[in-house]
Amino acid sequence: MSTNTIVLVTGANRGIGLGIFQALLTSTKPYTLLLTSRDLARGQEAAKSIESDIKASNGSTVVPMQLDIEDDESIAKLYDEVEKQFGRIDALVNNAGAAFDMAAPRLKWSHRKLWSYTYNLNVISTDALTHKFMPLLLQSSNPHLLFLTSTVASLTESFIEQLPYNTPPTDKGWPKDLGFDIPAYRSSKVALNMMGRHWAKNTKADGVIVHLVDPGLVATEFGGGDPAAKALRGAPPPIVPGQLVRRVVEGELDGDAGKVVGLKGVVDW
Repeated sequence: MSTNTIVLVTGANRGIGLGIFQALLTSTKPYTLLLTSRDLARGQEAAKSIESDIKASNGSTVVPMQLDIEDDESIAKLYDEVEKQFGRIDALVNNAGAAFDMAAPRLKWSHRKLWSYTYNLNVISTDALTHKFMPLLLQSSNPHLLFLTSTVASLTESFIEQLPYNTPPTDKGWPKDLGFDIPAYRSSKVALNMMGRHWAKNTKADGVIVHLVDPGLVATEFGGGDPAAKALRGAPPPIVPGQLVRRVVEGELDGDAGKVVGLKGVVDW
């Protein structure tokens, strides 16, 4: 059985997921990194790319594996593979998620489909995966469970009308042009936060260290955005939130278990 710390990251073939692996590969600690993606070929390509960019000298390895968190059969298949090869995981990083609010009109989605699909991916599927993999996490002597949340889920921040997604429309009546509005995504992350709190409560006796991690605005293509434009607004590259995740996985923030942690420390939402 591997003595490396085994970390499974969902939705890891690009964006923040890759940033997490970049950070862990530059750690002084050895890791076995399970890079999961819907498309195994893309995961394999990402693993090859990141290993060529970062020559890990700490004995770490990257293992690409297929996973669609919306598919129970895919979750079960991955569970069997991980159990057979490793017998445990030491950290589960729930990173997979997406925002569809702005794309829904172009995709001709109904209001109901937008909300149900967003919740199914960001909340229901994340919980289903966590529920399935909990037995393997409990085999760890130092289990960590992470949920990637979002600043836009903050109720406190939602009162700051200067932010583009908080500016109220001035026209009356319905329907109206809501501009840059992402209510389905924001609400799903609020639900994710409460789900994370419940996992913290329900696994406390087992010694599972649970964190909600807020990466903030990151220079990625998430939500259909332009990484370069986000960088001009001050957004850091994915390795920066990846380093935050590494600190959580390596136990530096165990004292803040059960809370939302961001790049500047504990976030009061």
